[in-house]
Amino acid sequence: MNMNENLQNKIDSILDGRNMEDFKVIEFGIDFEVVKEYWKLVNTLKEKISPDLLKERFEKIHTFSIEDQKELLSHLGRSGSIESYRSLERFMDKVEGEEMTKWAVIALQHCRVHLENDLLDEPIGFIATGLGGKGSKIRFYAVLFSKEPLRPAMISEIEASFRENAPDFNIDIEEVETLENCILVRMLCPLNMQLSEIVDVSIEDYPFIEEDYIATNMAKPTLKLIEEWKEKKNNS
Repeated sequence: MNMNENLQNKIDSILDGRNMEDFKVIEFGIDFEVVKEYWKLVNTLKEKISPDLLKERFEKIHTFSIEDQKELLSHLGRSGSIESYRSLERFMDKVEGEEMTKWAVIALQHCRVHLENDLLDEPIGFIATGLGGKGSKIRFYAVLFSKEPLRPAMISEIEASFRENAPDFNIDIEEVETLENCILVRMLCPLNMQLSEIVDVSIEDYPFIEEDYIATNMAKPTLKLIEEWKEKKNNS
């Protein structure tokens, strides 16, 4: 049983009968608190800045305060031009610090959405998650709980099972690792599939793995997050 079974319900509601080809998953993971701050600023921007002035200001961006940098990056993201996209790429190559890196990622994706939809006869939808994805696949972590102390052979068996079953579901297994007595499986999954399908078939022959597991597309699981999720489950 999936402890976060509402994830697929949310994805299904987004698709709502449309083809997967109508959507593209943004590759970068997104911090949604920063997204909210970004859009709040974008909505306060008044007149658009001319391409020449954007270029002139960008050349001086590293002399700006953090807040002024954020505002300029937001203008670049909103403009949706190839020149702005290249400027944002240059900024990301040189930026230091988590705060401005996250802001630049969002501005870059905002600009990219404009560019790609301008080139298409039929606009496509973009899906953003905390872990990102690739093409029409979303990145997930499945957190599996062992009933007994994990040994290398047990971990290898679970990894082999997931890798053997993955092609049947068009899933890419990216990494399998451990976190204390848990096994973390990172994978790229098609938008229209139930994550429980591969998890259930991959653990069914291994009684040392609990039936309950955690699935998330928001962040790489940590011990703190796992404990918080388990506490919510117990209190629900």
